[in-house]
Amino acid sequence: MSAMTLCISKDFLTAYSNLPRQVQTKVAEFMNKFRVNPKSAAINLEKLHDCLDSKFCSARIDNAYRAILVMQGDVYLLLWVDHH
Repeated sequence: MSAMTLCISKDFLTAYSNLPRQVQTKVAEFMNKFRVNPKSAAINLEKLHDCLDSKFCSARIDNAYRAILVMQGDVYLLLWVDHH
């Protein structure tokens, strides 16, 4: 597997700071899993429908929360995290 870079936007940090502590822990676990294997089935990476740019996708944090990312080659930028 090639090296990948995971970046975090300022907006993502704002959204993260507003999450309950338990969800913040799940987000941290997600980020670790994502860095190891962004293509893992457990991450459930999905393209965003009705989005003009196919580089945008969402990833499962748990049954209630998802992260929004943009992909550019091997660089992934976490943009937002919130309720599904």
